[in-house]
Amino acid sequence: MLSTLRVNTPKLPSVFKGTILNSRVRLEKLARRTGWMQRAARKLDPIDFVHGIMLAVCKGEASMRLLASAVGMRLASPPGDEQTDDDKFETVSKQAFWERVDGEAVEFFRAILEELLRGSGFAASGREALPGVGRIIVEDSSKIDLPDHLADKFPASSNNKGHHGAGLRLQGAFDLISGDALRLGLTDYYRQDSTAAHDILPLLQSGDLVVRDLGYLLNKALNEITSIGAHFLSRHKTKRVLYHRHENGEAQIDLLKYLRDKAPRSGDTIDLNVVLGRVDDRKAPQVKCRIVAVRLPEKAVEKRLRKVHREEKRRGTQKSDEAKALLGWTILITSLERETASVEKLVQVYNLRWRVEIIFKSLKSYTPLGAIVRHRSNSDHICTLLHAWLCLVVVGAGTGAFGLMKGHCDKMKPNLVSLLKTMPRVFEILHMTLFISCTAHPYQLLTKVMAQSEYHDRYEARNKRRNMAEMAASALIATSKTS
Repeated sequence: MLSTLRVNTPKLPSVFKGTILNSRVRLEKLARRTGWMQRAARKLDPIDFVHGIMLAVCKGEASMRLLASAVGMRLASPPGDEQTDDDKFETVSKQAFWERVDGEAVEFFRAILEELLRGSGFAASGREALPGVGRIIVEDSSKIDLPDHLADKFPASSNNKGHHGAGLRLQGAFDLISGDALRLGLTDYYRQDSTAAHDILPLLQSGDLVVRDLGYLLNKALNEITSIGAHFLSRHKTKRVLYHRHENGEAQIDLLKYLRDKAPRSGDTIDLNVVLGRVDDRKAPQVKCRIVAVRLPEKAVEKRLRKVHREEKRRGTQKSDEAKALLGWTILITSLERETASVEKLVQVYNLRWRVEIIFKSLKSYTPLGAIVRHRSNSDHICTLLHAWLCLVVVGAGTGAFGLMKGHCDKMKPNLVSLLKTMPRVFEILHMTLFISCTAHPYQLLTKVMAQSEYHDRYEARNKRRNMAEMAASALIATSKTS
């Protein structure tokens, strides 16, 4: 049975300002909609449940004991001078808390995540990254490994010995200018990037530039991006058929031959209006775009070839001679006009795509994600914690830590802060914010921590033998009697 005491707590500071996490009413409505709360809360409010779990997740605490203790920080009224007979210390037991971390809790946190994403990334900054381009959006995915016992629920890749792992795929899209998270969620481990190529479309605005890797390269998705008034920038798949657009019509291009003729030396460039795809291919409609290429230095080409050889050896596959020859150029396709971005500028902007790789690395290596996914528990428990972690990531992105540009003046200033060094600080700020919000009187925080520790960190009773604390207590009682 849940036994709690509701106390008045201050609103969260500005880092959460304007979000659903700062609204008790909105969280209650969402809790009812998702089924987590069926009737008026008498013992555990949705806002206390959410903030308590997020407080624990900030520190990588995943056990029910630590989660219940974190929630208790918001619920407990510690002993003090102002305490009345009705203000006795109470908290949530881990057994009772276990019953609330179920499938409805997962849906509750998933809905909170959707609300947070819906409110991010749409504030007009009045700044342009390129002429006519307001946001540069990078999109990618990353794999998250889970404990093997969840393989039936979240199947992942298996090794050559038939061992099946468990995992999920993290899909994310971020605005490089502001750093806002526009899309963030968990999907099946085997869901390909090509399947997710259309997911970003509802979030796009006219003037956006979407920078993607080859996995998202679908002709239909590219046409849908341009139909919104947005733009795309991507690497070119060498097997795709190209037609050169000119005044007299279109002519198919032998890309390798064209590059060898027009850009044979290091630093040479090409810039062509082309049509991507065959006329009679219904599955891949044609796309009108620009193709740009830059001839690479020999050392850069050799580095690419060494990487390809390692991949061939690891996978047991073989790339064609033409594909290897095309590694001598950086080849990109885009819908941006020449007046907006030159060849050199396009290459520079595409290199920013690596920012999303750094974001994923910082999130996976420098936040408590590892502690969460290593915890052995059921799928509802793990998914609840993962979605709470994603909510924290969205709020953390709102601080501007992920962005490449800072400042509110007319001239944008580059963000020179290392994201890998910043990410632990961001989660420290989120943790302190949630921690301080546990009471209207900060000087009582230590008392509340000690009260929760005294309750939740006690030795648990054993059926077969006594624990050390029980033996010590027994000895002390016996000593006091004899004396």
